[in-house]
Amino acid sequence: MNIPNLISQMVFLYTCFFRNAKTSKYFFQLSQNNLERKLKKTRKIEPVHSLAEEKFSQFYQEYYLKRKPVILKGILNHTPALKNWNIDYFLNKIPNVKIKIDIRERIFDKYPERKLKNTTLKEFIDLSKKNKTHIHYLKFSTILNQFPELKNQIGLSNLRHIAGIKKDKLIYTKLFLDPVGGASTSLHMTPDSNLYIQVEGKKKVFLYHSKKNSALINPYEKIPNNFPYFRSKYVYNPDLFYKYTQKFPLISYLQGYSTEINKGDVLYIPPFTWHYIQSLSPTISLSNWWYDLSSAFKADPFYFFLSSYSLLKIGLGLYNVDKAKEEFEEKNYLDIFNQ
Repeated sequence: MNIPNLISQMVFLYTCFFRNAKTSKYFFQLSQNNLERKLKKTRKIEPVHSLAEEKFSQFYQEYYLKRKPVILKGILNHTPALKNWNIDYFLNKIPNVKIKIDIRERIFDKYPERKLKNTTLKEFIDLSKKNKTHIHYLKFSTILNQFPELKNQIGLSNLRHIAGIKKDKLIYTKLFLDPVGGASTSLHMTPDSNLYIQVEGKKKVFLYHSKKNSALINPYEKIPNNFPYFRSKYVYNPDLFYKYTQKFPLISYLQGYSTEINKGDVLYIPPFTWHYIQSLSPTISLSNWWYDLSSAFKADPFYFFLSSYSLLKIGLGLYNVDKAKEEFEEKNYLDIFNQ
């Protein structure tokens, strides 16, 4: 039995249902004191394994079923997306498409103030290049659904084959576009599997499996929304651990992976894996989510239980994931990012 995680989960459940800040803080401090006596103060961060094309056949058995992150190298080499896509390509193809972008302060050590803006792709790119104090980011975008000729350039059928995804299984493809560099996520996790395609540019990624690390990332929270999304309450950027270790000393014990993904790489992010991603250059990326209830349950039964209502609706085809993520962005935006 994983005692540290059990303590963490009890604290989390208590906080979810009772929202008593003083009591949950007491239990959190108690769990910290207990863990520090049990753990060696080491931070074990490993590189993510890579698979070359001749070893892609190992992916399903060695990584997907074992829920281990891995980078597929060269899988996009023959796709039109890898040959054609860059910022200017999108600007020339769909300059006037209507989009909703994220605008945030250019800071990386805490949750920045953010706002959403309705605009066009051309205006978005112009704003990104002119404004040096804020980051402009297109994320979770479904615009490729409006342009099948662009979506068909990705080569999803090959990804399906390698990942063992059945033809009738829905894949939710989202576009992430950063014309300048610097855009980042919070430290978060969800119950879906994700093949994260890096089409252009370079990104830094940290990953931590929930079973080994949730007690150390505590306090964390489930965003009160139909969409099952968990994020660290205070730790924004794992690359700046020195910012957190005095207040949250258990951060020093995190075990996980650190890597950089480059043009043409495809990173597999297993269900319930904490992850943080930051652009190191102008980037174009694609998330390809799909839901495998068996894999999500085996990854972490505790979080599966907390997400079970939404996951059941997804499994029965009663849940519009695209709509849920759009509502997640719009309705809970201030609650999530401006605390």
